[in-house]
Amino acid sequence: MPRLAVSLTELQVRRAKPGDTPYSMSDGNGLVLWVRPGGLKSWRVRYRLPDGSRAAPATIGHYPEMSLSQARITAIEIQRAAKQGKITAGIRKAHQEVVSPEVV
Repeated sequence: MPRLAVSLTELQVRRAKPGDTPYSMSDGNGLVLWVRPGGLKSWRVRYRLPDGSRAAPATIGHYPEMSLSQARITAIEIQRAAKQGKITAGIRKAHQEVVSPEVV
């Protein structure tokens, strides 16, 4: 039986230090914090398509611009959309435009 991930806390996310190689910290339900050696922290979500295949993990935002709670909400939205067969790339792009609209 697989080991279940323990939910991350905001303090754990904030204290995640870059290492020599990239590593990930799982929050559960497909949400992962990816920490790179340069210090960049990215939120990624894994999801399944309606045919049961797994798509590549999608980067949904970067910490601290996207908080842990926002990442959890976005991950659930993307997973629901993927189950319904909607194109998840378009959903992520529309969500990013709403969260951070471009200034012209």
